[in-house]
Amino acid sequence: MAVPAVLFFGCAGSAFAQHLGQGMDDGLPAWRIVLTLLFCLAVAIAAALVLTRRMGGALVFRSRTSQRLQMVECLRMGSQVTLCIVACDGEDLLMSVSQDGASLVRSLRPSSGAPQAIEQP
Repeated sequence: MAVPAVLFFGCAGSAFAQHLGQGMDDGLPAWRIVLTLLFCLAVAIAAALVLTRRMGGALVFRSRTSQRLQMVECLRMGSQVTLCIVACDGEDLLMSVSQDGASLVRSLRPSSGAPQAIEQP
């Protein structure tokens, strides 16, 4: 068993026979790098087009002005309670958010100028 191991390790030294600077060039040609980049870009664009068609154009983003629900302002009242004004369909709502959940405090109507309280059950 010792003889094959000596032959195996004895032949391994010939792989390191070249001196520094005398080996083959390992650099890649620039045209291969450019072609690889173009191929990857083409695959990414094709995948985006296929996904857009399959999802029915759902990848198109809406502008923020067309949203029905917007956060107007938030005020931290303590370590566990936050008051928020939320705009929904032209109406401002004052909400209380805590660890227990969110609850509607009052409905603020910008057209009348005075806030109106909503009775809660």
